[in-house]
Amino acid sequence: MDAVLGYCAGSVFAVRLAQEIGREQGVEPAVVVFDPELPETEGLHQDLRAAIDMMTSITPEEAATFTASMDAVLECRDPDFKAAAERLREIYLNVADMAFSRLGLDEDLIAELTGTVCSYVDYLVAAQELAPTVEWSSATAVVSNSSRSVLDSRTDLLRIAVGKNDLLRSRATAQVVRRVVNGNVIENRGGR
Repeated sequence: MDAVLGYCAGSVFAVRLAQEIGREQGVEPAVVVFDPELPETEGLHQDLRAAIDMMTSITPEEAATFTASMDAVLECRDPDFKAAAERLREIYLNVADMAFSRLGLDEDLIAELTGTVCSYVDYLVAAQELAPTVEWSSATAVVSNSSRSVLDSRTDLLRIAVGKNDLLRSRATAQVVRRVVNGNVIENRGGR
């Protein structure tokens, strides 16, 4: 394997995966991370709140009550991401159970839908616990114009002139990845 790629919070896992592959194959693959970010309570709050906002089977008043509870978790500014994520997940599960039950969904489907969100929260908690900011120093970091990456202070970032939502579909991004995978030097990185 020549390269491992990671996007946003998935960048955390890309570094660790490359290390494992390196142990197995004897040579660590290049790592390219795109808008690498560590999960934050604010981002999870925003994601779960957006999901609640799309639930049409709850009243606006109910939605306001649940989002106020989520806002209180955010305002608490708990430095323990895992604890805050657990509280946000619990609030989401309460509203989702209510909303999905009102739609007449069976318990298995409700469990599948809420299980997906639980897996997402677990994924973010695991990423936060790994937090490989030191290991990222050897990665090629490709960032968008709207990056909020923990690596934004690096002077060797490859900034692509697109927004976050367009970063992975940009021709310029594809060219960078092609060059890294082929082992070519990238001028403003000085190498891989």
